[in-house]
Amino acid sequence: MDKDKNKSTKKSKPLDFERGDRLTKLREKNNLTQIQLYNKIKKFYGEEKKEYEIDPKRKDNGKQTISTAECGGTLSVKNAVAISHIFGVSLDYIYLGVESYKPSYDDIKELTGLNDDALNMLEKLKENDKTFIFVLNNFLGPNLSSYFINLLHSYFDYYNLNAKGKEMTNEYVKYIKSKGAKIKNIDDFSWEFYPKERDYTSLYKISTESNELANKFRKYGDK
Repeated sequence: MDKDKNKSTKKSKPLDFERGDRLTKLREKNNLTQIQLYNKIKKFYGEEKKEYEIDPKRKDNGKQTISTAECGGTLSVKNAVAISHIFGVSLDYIYLGVESYKPSYDDIKELTGLNDDALNMLEKLKENDKTFIFVLNNFLGPNLSSYFINLLHSYFDYYNLNAKGKEMTNEYVKYIKSKGAKIKNIDDFSWEFYPKERDYTSLYKISTESNELANKFRKYGDK
């Protein structure tokens, strides 16, 4: 009886109609149905399934998930993160309505692919850090852009190697645990999937390309 009483008196979370309205406007501005937005969220996490598109009457097609969020109900952090990337807005804007989103950014976002947070930061740097903007303009200019982009790719590759090695290690440990093995230190297995030699090679590449970019900047800066 007490358990039933607790269930009936348990307060539900208040609806956030303003957040729901922001989500609806973002979706409609991008000409998406609720099911299409849900599919994009699934695709963002690599979980896209054909049945979401083939049979819109299925209970798990995501329409209810998006509809609930747009009515001010539950919005998981996982879905909010995906939505922020899909529409190029910040989580602050989704949850709090903080105006990192500016309509004046729309054309720039479409042209460059940058999101609201990136454009806000550039706008602040323009006012407060002239040196950074000077350097960035040079890095993106015709003489230095290829070196700068190569360096960014190397950073990204280094991050991916580490992330992939950890993922494979975790999967392997999970498998051998299921077979009854006892694991004291998960790091003992990481070398099998991510040899330190690869780590050193990636860092050396980043160091070399950083020096190359710096030398080119000294030669071509502001030309």
